[in-house]
Amino acid sequence: MKPVVVIFYLVILITQDAFPTKVDKTDVGYGKRANTYQFPYVASLQIMKKLLGATEYFHVCSGAIVSNSWVLTSASCHFLLRRDFRVAVGILSSRAVGTHGAQYRNVTRIVEHPFWIGGNGLTSFDVSLIKLGFPLIWTKSVKPVLLPDSKQQHFGTAVVVGWNSANLSNKNFLKYAVVEIIDSIECHYGIVHAVGLVSTPKLSNDMLCTKGNYDSTACIVDSGSPLIRHGVLVGIASWISDSCPRKKAPFVFIKVRSVLDWIMTELKTP
Repeated sequence: MKPVVVIFYLVILITQDAFPTKVDKTDVGYGKRANTYQFPYVASLQIMKKLLGATEYFHVCSGAIVSNSWVLTSASCHFLLRRDFRVAVGILSSRAVGTHGAQYRNVTRIVEHPFWIGGNGLTSFDVSLIKLGFPLIWTKSVKPVLLPDSKQQHFGTAVVVGWNSANLSNKNFLKYAVVEIIDSIECHYGIVHAVGLVSTPKLSNDMLCTKGNYDSTACIVDSGSPLIRHGVLVGIASWISDSCPRKKAPFVFIKVRSVLDWIMTELKTP
């Protein structure tokens, strides 16, 4: 019976590590560094730059692996207008080169949600799907995320994962933080208070807001960061305050449930 008990406890430890539910003050603010295999569905979208004659790739946005050929991210990533970028998966450092288990793919197609109107502010349906040039190979460090069903609820705590491309001191390592899902009224006033907008655009039904526990918003988020609840992808980061961490502005995500039909339709396209 002892081997069975050991395996049972190992399963519990792995599950708790992958989907943390206990909130600790070290989980917020700049987040905690992710462990190997903890978030195998997170992708780094990287732009190519030439420095001193050498070609390097730099992390710009995050995304979530939804199939072996598609990554879901935010449509408002500026770099999507350029062609010289790639998708990196199976990595813990966004600047890592030749990391064991890492996979890199070029992009053949970008499909923006048909209802997205563009822009950098609070815009509805701010999501896009990126078609990879070659299918991913499933490993311990590269796996698809679970998608929600049409009845997915949005309350309680969740986990946000990202590198925060705007924070040079933390951008190299994948981190996560436990955040609290809040209602649209609290979100609206939180944005006004933090950013100082006289008239904040109305939040639409496809949007979901979070704030950091202990009044400390997680500053690891970048555009396209996945929001996970009980192992299920519930949101994709869309609007992020430039003032983080000085002001505790909420983060706005697009509900994956709201765009699920569109995702499933696109995944079936060749």
